[in-house]
Amino acid sequence: MNQDFGKRSTVLFLDDDPQHFKLYQSVIERGPFDDDLRTINVVPVFLGNGSLKMPEATHDVVALDYRLKASLSAVQIAKQLKSKFPKTAILILSELDWPSDDIGPYSSAFVSKVTRKN
Repeated sequence: MNQDFGKRSTVLFLDDDPQHFKLYQSVIERGPFDDDLRTINVVPVFLGNGSLKMPEATHDVVALDYRLKASLSAVQIAKQLKSKFPKTAILILSELDWPSDDIGPYSSAFVSKVTRKN
């Protein structure tokens, strides 16, 4: 029997744009997770201009925006997260086509956001 049956997965989203959280939640809610039978819990953390208060609990995945207007850079945040939660996957979200070399050692994967340019 699969031990993950009914497991609640948690994704921590770190971003400085509140509109992105609505988008992330929408994608998760309508995503193709019917066959997975696990519930995905989205935990948004708005970075704004302040510093990050490190989460106390572990998460299955951390999704971190690369370009932040916060007092800490994505590299600094990823480094702190990796130090505190070494087994947690860190997914970097960016409008860049390819990840910058500085974030590579701390990230598990990179997703290029589709951006619309007028």
